[in-house]
Amino acid sequence: ISDVNVIGLMGDHSYVHDLTFTLTSPNNTSVVILDAICDGYADFNINLDDQSAAVAPNCPPINGEIIKPQNPLSAFNGQNSAGTWTLTVKDNVALEGGNLTGWGLNFNATSTNCTFIPTSLVTTYSFTGNGNWNVASNWLGNAIPPSPLPAGSAIVINHAAGGQCILNVVQHISSGATISVSTGKNLVVPGVLTIQ
Repeated sequence: ISDVNVIGLMGDHSYVHDLTFTLTSPNNTSVVILDAICDGYADFNINLDDQSAAVAPNCPPINGEIIKPQNPLSAFNGQNSAGTWTLTVKDNVALEGGNLTGWGLNFNATSTNCTFIPTSLVTTYSFTGNGNWNVASNWLGNAIPPSPLPAGSAIVINHAAGGQCILNVVQHISSGATISVSTGKNLVVPGVLTIQ
């Protein structure tokens, strides 16, 4: 690797300022690339490049702009890009939730024999509580699924014994995403459920 950029870092969260993003290479080198940006704003859509002139995002950080990471991605220079890269997103404040909906890497390597094999981002949202859809505590990890639910993601309704899941909002299931109701469980739909 002679240069690496993070591209298409996207997601939704009530307070993006609560989040810390760490990128880890196959060589187990870790770099905190974003931490506590844009206090008071929600959601994110950012690209990171050491060569960017912008040192901080415009807030809210949702326009796909290219900024410098908070710590240089050049820490990965000289490493082999082959293997599994891991992006860890830590929510530093309880009670709020969100979703990572996309991210990728762009390599400018010294070798012309590089191949990038994308791994799809698969997320499963599990309703394990009892009551309304839009209550975070009813979802495993307080992660309420986004609408539309992106392709490759899944919703599993497996609520508490004797309870029910009440879809009291508008939920769209995109093509390639799934929703399933476990045996003996109930999904009540006073809201709107659209399955593409």
